[in-house]
Amino acid sequence: MKQITKVLTIQQPYAWLIFQGKDVENRSWKSNYTGVVAIHSSMHFNQEAYEDILENYSKYGLNPFEIPEKEDFLQGFVLGTVFMEGCIQKDQVIEKESRLYKYSVSPWKLDYEYQFCLQHPRECVPVRMKGQQGMYDLPEDIKLVYP
Repeated sequence: MKQITKVLTIQQPYAWLIFQGKDVENRSWKSNYTGVVAIHSSMHFNQEAYEDILENYSKYGLNPFEIPEKEDFLQGFVLGTVFMEGCIQKDQVIEKESRLYKYSVSPWKLDYEYQFCLQHPRECVPVRMKGQQGMYDLPEDIKLVYP
């Protein structure tokens, strides 16, 4: 795996969902970064998203018995890594032959200006860390260990 240099902080339950198959991270800002990104869980919990996955678990390919209780989501931790394959814009036409096409039709694509295209999630032993906004550098003292 490529060296991890970047981190993206994501609200729960979305951070957890990346390791359950969520392949799109919706954002209001564009990124040209391609490569391995550490996924950090925000201290903020998105209740509306949680209720959505509880009600629509089959749409997202989730097993309802594996969705944690709200209080069981880790917040303020690096949870693992993912490969960011690219970034597409909301109204961008993606040809079916394109490697990014599957992201343009993902059930995780919401009505945001940009979608980060994610693949190959890999969970690590959770590491407590303070998050930031945007995409930022992984602190040198943070070492990720994979089970």
